[in-house]
Amino acid sequence: MKRFALCAIIASFALMMAPYIAGAQGDAEKTATENGLTVTVKKMADEIKGFKTFEVVAENTSGAKKTLNGRICLEDQTRKQPPCGSGECTIYMELGAGEKKTMKKDCKEASRSNVWSVKIVKVYDF
Repeated sequence: MKRFALCAIIASFALMMAPYIAGAQGDAEKTATENGLTVTVKKMADEIKGFKTFEVVAENTSGAKKTLNGRICLEDQTRKQPPCGSGECTIYMELGAGEKKTMKKDCKEASRSNVWSVKIVKVYDF
């Protein structure tokens, strides 16, 4: 009976920690595409306490200059909160026709986060 209780406690703890494990390891890279622009964001090792570090790669596959306005949202799956409830940061890049750029982005956490997402807010034709 004691073994069963111990196994139940361990199993419930593992289920409770699943979002942290999935967010930290399962979502290492995400991509968004819109209007001839592709943005790939890769989670890097955090360099500054209280900030999440990302590598952002944007590629303009069109034949005209484009400007990217994007957003990285930080969230905590274990709590009910609004979108980007744990913090967010803006991605802004100008790309010439066929150009590819890379930048590092440190996003400040307003509170603990365990998942993140990337979104293209708008692609401008200038």
